[in-house]
Amino acid sequence: MQIGNIISVDSFKEKYNVQHYFLSNFLTRNLQGFNDGWRRGFIHCSAITKKLLLSQYELDSDLIIDHEFNQPELIYLDTSKQVSVTLTLIPNGHSPGSCMLLFNGSFGNVLYTSDFRLNDEILTNEILISYKERITRLFLDNTFCHPKYKLPSEEQAFQQIVHLLEKQTKPLKCVLAMRARIGRINLLKGLIKYFQTTINVTENRIRFLQAAEIKGSSFVTQDSKSIIHIIDQTDPSETTINNLQKIIGGFFVINLSGRYNNCQLTKYGENRYHVSHSLHSDYKELCNFIEFLSPKYVSPIRKDYPFELPEKIQERAINTQKIQFSSKNEKGGEFSTTNNFILPFDGIKKTKLRKMKKRNMGVKFVNISSSENSSYEEESFN
Repeated sequence: MQIGNIISVDSFKEKYNVQHYFLSNFLTRNLQGFNDGWRRGFIHCSAITKKLLLSQYELDSDLIIDHEFNQPELIYLDTSKQVSVTLTLIPNGHSPGSCMLLFNGSFGNVLYTSDFRLNDEILTNEILISYKERITRLFLDNTFCHPKYKLPSEEQAFQQIVHLLEKQTKPLKCVLAMRARIGRINLLKGLIKYFQTTINVTENRIRFLQAAEIKGSSFVTQDSKSIIHIIDQTDPSETTINNLQKIIGGFFVINLSGRYNNCQLTKYGENRYHVSHSLHSDYKELCNFIEFLSPKYVSPIRKDYPFELPEKIQERAINTQKIQFSSKNEKGGEFSTTNNFILPFDGIKKTKLRKMKKRNMGVKFVNISSSENSSYEEESFN
């Protein structure tokens, strides 16, 4: 009987003996190894993420278990019901259906943030407040975890876009260039309300919005009166620009991405602008979140991304994914079994691993291969 089951988060690689998969967000890079006819295990996610999966893949819906937000649920990881975790999904504001994953078990309390942008809803979440100074391990979205990253707030980015639209002296239309298929919903709804307009989007984006339960008639595929159009790419090519001119006439382009790392609106060409609107927390927000939770240890989620913490909390930083479980056996005695948290990164360097082994942390360390791929870099900065 195998007791040491593996918890796999945002990773669907075949090489691990996994029975329970946990999906925090419907992103391409989180679904590597996933395909039609999936039957390798149960998938735990939010209700909206389940609908998105079923809209894009041919799947047995019974294998996809949706959970409510902010409702702890017990999950048995083995058929004998000797090893279990309690899972709580906490909305993180990144996109519809996205969430943080809070795991509770004999290993302690583990919080996996997924991609997130810190906001008041997160800081006032009653469950997170109740876990202040109680998180054993925080797996952090480290996309912008370096002091050099300073991004405008969502409201500031919104105002920059409004400013560009209002200052136009010619009747130019606005093209928003962005890759996030179901992200930036609050931004788009704000523009719809402010300008009393529809937004033209691709048919592919319409399908995603419908699956994500973004209702209403403000997102359309053809409306000549609309002043805003969305294309599913950033930094559009000259070919794309020329094709757009044939369809909608005069326009200016706003590229939306956190990778520009600039709090100011930037012009980089004729009728082309950069706005650093990001769905990820910048460095200051990440530090504020760590101070808010005060976890025992902090680990990065992302491979090959910065992971710099202030000196006062640097000692909490460790790059490891192996967690130790203690459970009751059939005779009531104690035994231990190691559960891997499979995450989409490979963060352990051998030299650092040897140093960490010298510390008595009560956990074992393992180097787990990454599911990251540089071809998804653009999506990562949204």
